[in-house]
Amino acid sequence: MLNLQTQQDLQDLKEQHDSVLVIIYGNNCMPCNQMKAWLSTIISDYPNTIFSMLSGTDNRDWAVQHNIRTVPTTIIYDKYDTSTTYTGFNSQIQNQIKENLDRIEKDSSNEF
Repeated sequence: MLNLQTQQDLQDLKEQHDSVLVIIYGNNCMPCNQMKAWLSTIISDYPNTIFSMLSGTDNRDWAVQHNIRTVPTTIIYDKYDTSTTYTGFNSQIQNQIKENLDRIEKDSSNEF
């Protein structure tokens, strides 16, 4: 999982890749650590998605600008420049993230 330092790093990733997942985390946030650990277990299942993380603490202005008020917040950007946002960490969110990533993988495998 890539550890992004700035919002520009995220923008660069979005421009270079069709699918980017980013977790916005807090430096001392237990649910954030649980989300990062869980995501690290599924990375290999989704080779067409770049997994990354960005500190909301260190990039507070960007987080406020994007209405991120709670961590962890996970955002998936797809090749159509649309995004899906998930806030918190529980089994329902895990299932929703996996469903979205499955869709992206399927779309990627159907390309010629």
